[in-house]
Amino acid sequence: MNRRLSFGRFLLMPAQRLLLREGERTAVGSRAFDMLVVLAQDAGTVVSNQEMLDRVWGPVVVDEGSLRVHMTALRKALQEKESGQQHIANVPRRGYCLVTRVVVQDDAPFLADEMEAQGEGAARTLIFRTNVDDVVRCDAEHTLRFEPE
Repeated sequence: MNRRLSFGRFLLMPAQRLLLREGERTAVGSRAFDMLVVLAQDAGTVVSNQEMLDRVWGPVVVDEGSLRVHMTALRKALQEKESGQQHIANVPRRGYCLVTRVVVQDDAPFLADEMEAQGEGAARTLIFRTNVDDVVRCDAEHTLRFEPE
């Protein structure tokens, strides 16, 4: 199952290495993305600097300065200054904590009652209305996956 983590205006999709803000792709560097995944998975818990280094960089030796650089880039991607909303708290001499409520969403199979196709070629979008009256859009960024029964 694919887990998606939503918080504030963001949807974090670790398996796809994708961060969306209000449905639009948000550019974030690889290490900063990995740091966000760690923080989101442990939301509300302080992740120590050493634990963050271990989980994101593994056996690669880096100093805490690198951690700070990537945290700054992550905060910029989350637009903390522009929005005035703090997602990540720095806990002095302890580490970092994602302070925004995180909702875990699992992909679920659905039955399509209706389908509509819009656009042509690479811009083609399929829109399904499901058996529980949800609307699901499938396009280049939101792919449809088939699994054997």
